[in-house]
Amino acid sequence: MSLRFTGAEVLWPDGLARCDLGLADGVICEPQKGRSVNLNGLWVLPGIVDAHGDGFERHLAPRRGVVFDTRQGLASVEAELLANGITTAMLAQFWSWEGGMRGPKFARALAEGLSAFAGAADMRMLLRLEIGCWQDFDEVEALIAKRHISHLVFSDHLPHEALAAGRKVPRLEGQALKAG
Repeated sequence: MSLRFTGAEVLWPDGLARCDLGLADGVICEPQKGRSVNLNGLWVLPGIVDAHGDGFERHLAPRRGVVFDTRQGLASVEAELLANGITTAMLAQFWSWEGGMRGPKFARALAEGLSAFAGAADMRMLLRLEIGCWQDFDEVEALIAKRHISHLVFSDHLPHEALAAGRKVPRLEGQALKAG
């Protein structure tokens, strides 16, 4: 499919310029014959890249403990992103000892959901791996390979002072964690 956009001001590296713009097979090109869309009075701007998105969880679980169907939630995430001009988004998801929406089960579900979701926005997973989950590193490595996760961040939210003082930390009971 080929489109010709007319009448808009287009943002180029050297500034805004009123010119026609073509789109063919999803790629910006020289204007070609085909369907014409009048964008008089509008701007054509590049999409925003969100390199570390944290606000998507409420679309997948609008209330604590109530997780929606991943496809439905991701469609809602995508709609919000696109409505705000964001065309590429890294959805920052924890793999943490904290559990719930920060736990491994939810991280796996999101990775699977994203790999199956085919929408207009480029949504990817940025995996935030807690260093306290060292026992899961092989499983995380396998998930990264299987779901083509291209971004990994190591996080450290361990309560080091409490662990060093020998105090019990309820969320960590039964975990093989040490202060360090």
